Formats: sequence, structure tokens, C-alpha cells
Amino acid sequence: MEGIFAMYCAAYLIDPNDGKNSNQVESFIDELRFNTFFSDLKGEGKQSVDYHDTFPMSNKLSTKFFKEVSIVSGGDARKLLIDPKQQRLISTGRNYFETIDVANYNDFTQVELKVRVKKAETDLFYGKEFARLVKAIQKEQKLDKKVVEKYENIRAKMKTLIKQKENTFFKNLKKAKQMFLANNKSDVVNYKVDADGIEGETSAGAIKQDVTIVISANGKRLLKDELNFSIKSDNVQVHGGGLSSEFKTLYDMFIPLLSPSAKTKAKKFIQIYETAAPKGKFPATAKSAMFAIWGYIGESFPDKPDTSYSSELWKMLEKRVFGSKSSYTGKIQLFEMKQNELREIDYPNFMRLARDSGCLLYPKYKPGKMKNGKPTIGLNYYMMPMYMGKKPETNTSKAVFQFSLKRRYDTAGEIKMLKVATNLGGAKSIIHDENYDDFVEKKLANPAKLKEVKDYKPL
Repeated sequence: MEGIFAMYCAAYLIDPNDGKNSNQVESFIDELRFNTFFSDLKGEGKQSVDYHDTFPMSNKLSTKFFKEVSIVSGGDARKLLIDPKQQRLISTGRNYFETIDVANYNDFTQVELKVRVKKAETDLFYGKEFARLVKAIQKEQKLDKKVVEKYENIRAKMKTLIKQKENTFFKNLKKAKQMFLANNKSDVVNYKVDADGIEGETSAGAIKQDVTIVISANGKRLLKDELNFSIKSDNVQVHGGGLSSEFKTLYDMFIPLLSPSAKTKAKKFIQIYETAAPKGKFPATAKSAMFAIWGYIGESFPDKPDTSYSSELWKMLEKRVFGSKSSYTGKIQLFEMKQNELREIDYPNFMRLARDSGCLLYPKYKPGKMKNGKPTIGLNYYMMPMYMGKKPETNTSKAVFQFSLKRRYDTAGEIKMLKVATNLGGAKSIIHDENYDDFVEKKLANPAKLKEVKDYKPL
């Protein structure tokens, strides 16, 4: 979905009506998807889906779908600019969008779009394969049911995205677009929408920036106003930590909770783990030991809510969602795309929740049962909200986030894989920006004003 999201951002930046006509935007995105091409990934023996161009372009895609765009040649644009320094930024061999939001001040813009995603993960939904699929659906030809369901799933998410005009991401995008177009100056602005899912930056391993919007105005790149989006599609996982780091972090945090006997057993098992960890290979004995420790820790969580870990838990979640200060430039936002809704976690909203809402966190363990002859104990540690520091939430679907121990067995029934994942709370959790006001109304959160966070200030 990051490719489609990037195409939507480009469409919005091009369209003088700010995406008002949903059908135009949808058709434009489809046209871009038809025009992608496959490239070989060097040294991997695989292919990527690529699209890279700068609008306005020679094939008239902009005017085909957005009738009211005004396009001028570089030569004409130069004549309309008074400042010689700005004139030098205009190429006479290129075209530019012309905007006159303020009388007597002409702004000239270009929108560069770069999409590069793995072909194996996109299957039939880009390029010639996508064109054939659309044609077959329009002709009501018999197709694989799963393919049609996936097509409809993507289509529904795209429509929801295009129609949304109230979310934080849309407001940030609009602000970025209007920053120069609505001032009392003439400007030369370049927007670069980059969705390189293969070679893109990865924020020091903490969070992946799926789509980045970089703004250059009058020859200068505005780093502080860069927009970064981490896109999730039907996926609540924000961090997938390796056993060597994530497991040990949780062990060190919660080991004080263990009873003396459980602590003795856990220390015995942790020795097996620590012997294997430096080599990066975990034999079956080490994996079984970690699984056992996970259960000991969960069973040691207090029956009554204990918020003594709240500050540390908020810090852990912040790092997993937003990375560290040196991870990226500008603003970053987590964005979950569903068929009928969009969920967001924007940094200012997160700061309001973590610092001003009165919400504290406490760990809760929900023991599992036997399934297919194997124990499901210890799979999830839920980080539950204590609203206003007084009212504990008990419904685990409303957890702020959770640590999940994922595992896979081999044919012999031995644990083959263990992985610790950090997952966000469910649709009704207070963690999602759009839910905050509901909790304020129910007197479960302080009516704190949303403050603009200009600099990254860790909790």
C-alpha cells in the first residue's frame, strides 16, 4: 500500500482542488499503476516494481485527470519571475505547474514521484498484470476468488484514503503544500515523494520510513519540514525485535517481579540463552528456555495494576514507533490503512497521550491454553492503560500495546523460531489519535490541548 499512498500524495500535490474530486484522484492513481515497470534487483535474482517521473510531464497525465491545472513552459516561467536567482532555478526545457493563490505572485512547482517496491509482494496489482486484471474484472470474467478479494481489499483502502480529509496526515500534507503557495512571494517549489521500499532509509533500525516527502523551495531543501510516513496495511506490528535484544530487554525490566523460586529457575534458563546469544544461533534448548522464562515473567505480573513501570514502557513504545532523534529529519507519523478506516499515531498526539492525558501503563498477562497439543502460555504481555492514573482498563483489546512472543514449530514438534514483536492496541484503544476525544468525553483522559512539537524531545 505504500506505493498507492505515495501516488495519492503526488496526486494531491498536483491537483489544484486538493483532491476534492475522488474519482479523478482514483483514476490518476490507477493510470500510474498501469504505467509502472519491472526492474531486476541487482544480486538478488528478483524484480522490483518501479515508477519514477516528474510532473508536469510530456504524456499530459496531469491535465488528463486534473482539468484545472495550469502548466507553463520554463521559458514563460522565467519571464514571470523578477528575481534572477529564481530564474536560474527554472529549466527552459521543462514544464511547471503555475499557481496564483495570491494576486501578482506566481508560484512554479514540480512534483517528483519515485516508487520502488518488491514485485513478489505486489503480485498482480501493478503494471501490465494489473491492467489485465482490471480488464478481466470489468468483463466479469471468472477469476481466482482470493485474487478478486485482494483487489477489492486494496480498492476499498484506496477509496477510504482518498475520501479522508480530517486526518492528521491530510492536514500535514495540506500544510506542506500551502507553505509557499499562499504567501506574498513568488516561489519555485519542488516536491519529491519517495516510496522506495527497497533502498529507503530505515531510521537506525528502529522504524522504517515507507514514504518520505521532501520539499525544496527556491533552491534550498527544507529539512525541518520533511514528512515521513510509516505505512501499515492490516498490520498492527510496529517493531519486530530479534531475540538477542528484545528478549533480554524485557527480561531485565521484569525480572524483579519474579518470586525467589521463579527467579532461580529463570536465571538457570537465562544462562542457556546467554551462552547461545553471542553466536546468534539458538538451539532447541535455548528456545525452550526462553519460552519458559516468558511464562515465568508473565505469571509474576501483579494481580492488581502496578504502574511503576509506566514511564519506562512509554519510552519503549516511543522508540519503537518514532525511532530516535537521529533516525530521521522532520516529522514522522505511523499510518494504518484499513478498508473502512484510517488509524494514525502522530508525534504531537503521542506526546499529549504519554505526558498530558493522565494515562499510566501497567503490564497484564493473559495465560493461554493448550492448542493442537502444544501450550500457548506466555504469548502476550499487554501494556494496559490506567486512565487518569485511577481507572484501570481490563479489556485487552484496548491495550495501548503488547509484546508478543511469536513462534513456529518444526515437523518434530520442536520450537523452530521465536521472535518478539511489538503490536499496537486494537481499534478502540486510546493509542490511536482519532480516539482521544472519545476518552476525554468519557472523562478518561485530560482535555489537554494538542501542542506542536517542533523538536524531538524524548520522554
